[in-house]
Amino acid sequence: MARRPAASSRDSHRSGAFAAALELDVDDIGICHACLSFVSFAIDSGDSHNVACSITQIAPELWAEGLAEPVRMALRRARERGVANAAVAGSLNLSCAKSTRR
Repeated sequence: MARRPAASSRDSHRSGAFAAALELDVDDIGICHACLSFVSFAIDSGDSHNVACSITQIAPELWAEGLAEPVRMALRRARERGVANAAVAGSLNLSCAKSTRR
């Protein structure tokens, strides 16, 4: 099976810098760290397909556990501070906030 293209180190650096600029502390939010680890391991792998799959699978659970509102507030603060790409990220549909838990 062919390996998917890895995210460039430049993209990873920009994503990491943007995430840091949001100033979210996952320890303060009270979300499942084990769930979050699925996404972080995929990011560490550098495989963009695995990252997208992990986010698609795990984001609804993280949102339902309370991540949605802190992210929205962090994006608003980042826009107010003029953080690059915060306006674009803030305009995305964060529909994961409405989890379809069964």
